[in-house]
Amino acid sequence: MAPCCGSKRHLMMRVAILLLVPVATGFGLSSSWSNPRNNVASQTRFPNYHHSGLSSTLSTEPIENEKDEANQENGIPTMPQSQPERTKLLQDFSSGLEQLSKLRPNQVEADISLPLNIISRGQGSSSYTRLWTAATWQQHSEPRPHERYWKHLMKWRHSATASRILPTIGITVAWSTFMVILWTVSLVWSSSSSQSTTSMAVMQPLTQILSSATPAAISSLSAPLALLLTLRANQSMSRLLEARLAWGRLLLQTQGLANMARVYLWPVAPQATLLLARHLALLGWMLKARVRGEEETDPTVNRQVLSTLLSSCDLEWVLQQPRATNALLARIRQITSTILLQSTTTTTTTSISSTQLPQMQTASMLWLFEEKIQVLEQVLGTCNRLVTSPIPPTYSRHLSRVLSIWLLAFPLSLLAKTTTLTTTSLTALVARLMGTVLATSVAAYVLVGIDEVGMEIENAFRILPLQQMAASAQGMVAQQFLCVKTTDNDDEQKWNANEMPTVPLP
Repeated sequence: MAPCCGSKRHLMMRVAILLLVPVATGFGLSSSWSNPRNNVASQTRFPNYHHSGLSSTLSTEPIENEKDEANQENGIPTMPQSQPERTKLLQDFSSGLEQLSKLRPNQVEADISLPLNIISRGQGSSSYTRLWTAATWQQHSEPRPHERYWKHLMKWRHSATASRILPTIGITVAWSTFMVILWTVSLVWSSSSSQSTTSMAVMQPLTQILSSATPAAISSLSAPLALLLTLRANQSMSRLLEARLAWGRLLLQTQGLANMARVYLWPVAPQATLLLARHLALLGWMLKARVRGEEETDPTVNRQVLSTLLSSCDLEWVLQQPRATNALLARIRQITSTILLQSTTTTTTTSISSTQLPQMQTASMLWLFEEKIQVLEQVLGTCNRLVTSPIPPTYSRHLSRVLSIWLLAFPLSLLAKTTTLTTTSLTALVARLMGTVLATSVAAYVLVGIDEVGMEIENAFRILPLQQMAASAQGMVAQQFLCVKTTDNDDEQKWNANEMPTVPLP
């Protein structure tokens, strides 16, 4: 019953908003919203497109055709442009997209912020750092278990995780080797008949204490260590899943918002709609730069990307804002509301007055667009939270200390069974050394490897295929206004005008 009641309340809220917005506009709010000169926020927070030098930013007239001051003060004209003028706008949009595609190709290898040290060599396309296809899944899951195990063993030497934990394993092996030699020497020394009674009295109790206390310590630490590693891996996997879901919502809402702009806004204000599309196409790239820290590494990265699609006015305004992603969404919201609130028309009907119907339609459209923008804002908030709030470092430090104690004590627990030396032959010493070192190295590889995998995926944006997903978001926006055509003599994609077929009406 609770979900049903919640859905009813949500529906009633929507109906109330649709009914109250026209009433509110009747009390004078519509005049302050629809008139950009009364909108203080548009003059202080956004590029002032009312000035003559910047009037082309949100004007549906071409840049070279300057209108009088009265037309510039009207904001966005509601009359659509002619077909040649629309084609010119689409050609400019296509040119900007081509420049952006050359600067940021849809290839994993072209990702400037992808850490190469976490990518395994020789794995082909079977990597989480790229988007998978049906062929990738077939390559990954088609082999039988023994074939898959053999393939993974053969490519072990190319493992990025193994190469990263190799120094730690080497230190563990050196420690276990040292302890084996020291233990053997102590047994030889304590069992020698030439040693004094005092030396034997000291060594024998020490050996007995170590042989009895070390196995108990290993046994008591094993369960907490397994629990800590499990919780750490689960938390890292949940962060990775949340980051991937956030980018999935970004792609979905970007496509939906671009499609709505193409259907509802393009016939009314073509140039302003393409300005919205330009900002929307850049959103994925700016979010990638934000979560990867590209802007901190190279301050000119954002300028290079934004300059491909934005005018100098919009470019400087976005760069002046604290975060480019929030600025792009704010600009998209401003463009959408300006187009809708200034494109109301009058109509005649017997049931609804000529002023109520357009306002109600405008309120409905604003609600639909606002829902899309709010979801995109939630995506930005989720990504920002994952970047700024890791798994508590105290947990990671405690896990590292417990794991270090366990690895240091593990060789002693293996040697504790040997309390007396029955033979001093070299063969016995080598056998004891090899067995303890091998067991310690295997244990170190498993446990340290699990900890390292959790550390790698904790910052999920380092391994996600953000280059391909940002390019996909750009392509989704472009496909609503342009169509892709690849020529036989040129491998580059060419964008052409993509006009929808007309809808037959009686």
